[in-house]
Amino acid sequence: MPRHVTCPNCGARNAVGALWCGQCYRPFSQESEGADEERPMSEIAATEDGQITMELPLPEAPRISERTWMCSVCGISNPLADSYCAACGSSIFDVFKTEEQRQVDPRSAALRGLLLPGLGHAYAGQTLLGVSVGALVAVSLFLGAILIALEVVVAGILLLLVGVGVWGIGVLDAFRWARGETGDVILRPHVLTALVGAVLLVLIVVAVSAQRVQR
Repeated sequence: MPRHVTCPNCGARNAVGALWCGQCYRPFSQESEGADEERPMSEIAATEDGQITMELPLPEAPRISERTWMCSVCGISNPLADSYCAACGSSIFDVFKTEEQRQVDPRSAALRGLLLPGLGHAYAGQTLLGVSVGALVAVSLFLGAILIALEVVVAGILLLLVGVGVWGIGVLDAFRWARGETGDVILRPHVLTALVGAVLLVLIVVAVSAQRVQR
């Protein structure tokens, strides 16, 4: 009867009945023989100067989860390990809110958005978006009216169309936010940013044209 048990992982000798290897601490009793055969064995070799070298198999790299969560504010996908959206900074917990919150009537949200731009968003729980929508509508309509009064009709009409369009889409988005149809929302932060850039571009063109006329 053998007095020693050879570790299949590092080749060290251990007493019969040992639960794990005293050299590499690999358990003996918790692994099956089939698993031992599948695991790559360590290679033991002797160098020319008589030293013994041993190459241990590298452990498998842990698999990183590819699951993601979609931000309910900007619609960007983020790794599940991140607690905040990389685009807008919203918390992951905003996505997993339960129905314990107060119920929001989609029709009431749409009506509020029709009465005042952005109010429907605030009623549906999207206060920041509501403020952005309301500000963009107000500025566009105000500047459009001023430009028309200054006889800059084309630019004024463009700004009025932007204001009215954002107002109408905002009413529809408020209805969708209240119903939980976040995937169909149009006025997201990147869209609002593009619209603000368009308004600024119109103002720059008007200013440049006015300077040329004065010259």
